[in-house]
Amino acid sequence: MSAPETQRLQVSTPIKALHLSVSRCETRCWASLFYTSKARPSQMLAYASGQTLSNARVEGVGDNVWALWIGDTAFDIAAKEAPKVAAFLDCQIKERAA
Repeated sequence: MSAPETQRLQVSTPIKALHLSVSRCETRCWASLFYTSKARPSQMLAYASGQTLSNARVEGVGDNVWALWIGDTAFDIAAKEAPKVAAFLDCQIKERAA
């Protein structure tokens, strides 16, 4: 019997030197935020995980600012990435309240 396959998605953020790696395996999801620089190797800054995909959501949090939430942890993501992340994690996009 083979192990479940982990799927990964690289996501851009509003800050060019930061990138987010979003992963899922069966019903679990997790994300790691990395700082990258030409001068040194990538450095992980933050990590969040959810035991179920229902712990994940994508929300508008400001003018053209979006966040991926996993539980109580939020990661800013580029606006163009919001639909892609929501589809990858099978979650809805919640528009910012007016």
